[in-house]
Amino acid sequence: LAQASALRVGTMAAKPQLGPYFWRALLLFPCGCSAGVTVAALALRPSALSESGVLLAESYIISVFSLAWLQGPFTACWTRLVEDLKLLPTAHYLASVVELTVVVLRLSGGGTGPMAVLKGRELDINSVRRCALAHWLTSGLMGGAFWSWLFEFRLPHAMLPAVSVLACSSFGTDWWLRRAVAVGRMNHTERLRWHLASLGAMGIGAISAAQICRFSRH
Repeated sequence: LAQASALRVGTMAAKPQLGPYFWRALLLFPCGCSAGVTVAALALRPSALSESGVLLAESYIISVFSLAWLQGPFTACWTRLVEDLKLLPTAHYLASVVELTVVVLRLSGGGTGPMAVLKGRELDINSVRRCALAHWLTSGLMGGAFWSWLFEFRLPHAMLPAVSVLACSSFGTDWWLRRAVAVGRMNHTERLRWHLASLGAMGIGAISAAQICRFSRH
């Protein structure tokens, strides 16, 4: 019993650690992918130069979440190589499901991803709303990440990948929302509602992260 108690205390006292591939997996990899996709897209469709910003943003979001969702099925590898936050395995599975959902929403039905920009096809309002829903989910995840890195783990520099994800998601989503408004498929009120909902999701994410960290410590 004494040994078990000591082991438990040692585990609780262990600090979260950034793995050797943290920056490469969550920042350098998506940066490289988004740059490569954008350059290739512009080579195939030079007229898309004015849309290079949203190409970069969409490619970044899809590439980072296409990798990050693997933390669920491969939790042991993720905690060893990318980040070990001393959380319950359930937290990794939940994050994995949300991240994969974001990718599916942004790509489903032609979606609002890089290929949609590259093809230059007619705007699909349902795809735009799926994109906005994906941003809502992303905002919730990033709200949890901000709270965790700042107040739970005390590693503010590790927020950079989360800041990058939220910035790209916000920019890409608003680009599609504004385009939908410009062609008369959506009004400004709905666009504003989506952004306000995403702000609320950040709060929900922060509260959820606080509770998950509390349960993981006990």
